[in-house]
Amino acid sequence: MADLTSKEFLDELERAAALLRRDIEAKARQMDPSPAAITARRKRVLGGDFEYFVYTYFPHHMWLEPGAQPSDFQQQFMQWVPKALALATGWKHWYVAPRGEAKSTLACKILPLFLAAQGLLQLESVRMETGLQEPSLFLDYVNFIRC
Repeated sequence: MADLTSKEFLDELERAAALLRRDIEAKARQMDPSPAAITARRKRVLGGDFEYFVYTYFPHHMWLEPGAQPSDFQQQFMQWVPKALALATGWKHWYVAPRGEAKSTLACKILPLFLAAQGLLQLESVRMETGLQEPSLFLDYVNFIRC
């Protein structure tokens, strides 16, 4: 290995630390950090599995105790999202549910991030890695009105 300057050494050290941090965080959340597992998770999310996205990447916002099921609202919302994204005309939808049903968490926090993740399908390298097609419609924004 050639002699490194101080800056090159620090840059290399930062890259190594980032990889270790990623692996440690993945193992702490019981996620396999291998490239094959990352590709499988990416394929599942980009394939439109909103429920998987919610429970895998946002356990600090949405979780289920062992043996528990999502509420009726949560289940219906998570099943509706992939269908809504496939609509060429957009959608207007109104949900009413009791306090504590995660309406804002799902619709205003997690759904916009899911839409941003779906934007990765615009990249040819991601489509080749996952074997997924580029969607015919790309939503690059979402508007919410909360009453």
